[in-house]
Amino acid sequence: MRALAEDFAIHGKVAISETRENSPAQYLKIVASLMPKELEIKRPLEDMTDDDLIAGVAALQSFVNAQGSGNGTAH
Repeated sequence: MRALAEDFAIHGKVAISETRENSPAQYLKIVASLMPKELEIKRPLEDMTDDDLIAGVAALQSFVNAQGSGNGTAH
C-alpha cells in the first residue's frame, strides 16, 4: 500500500489527466465509484415548532444587535 501511495503521489495527477483525455467513460466510472452510495441529509430544524423557530430568530436578532450598533456591523 505504501508503494502504491508513493507512486500515486508522483504520477497520480498525470494519470488522472490522461484518463480523462483518453478514456472519458472510464474517467466517469472512476469518479462515480468514489461517490457515496447514499447521501443522508440531516435537517436539524425539522423537529422545531414555528414558535421555537420564532424564538430562535428573536434570540439571534438580540445577539446581533448587542454585538454591534444595530447597523449590520459587528464590533
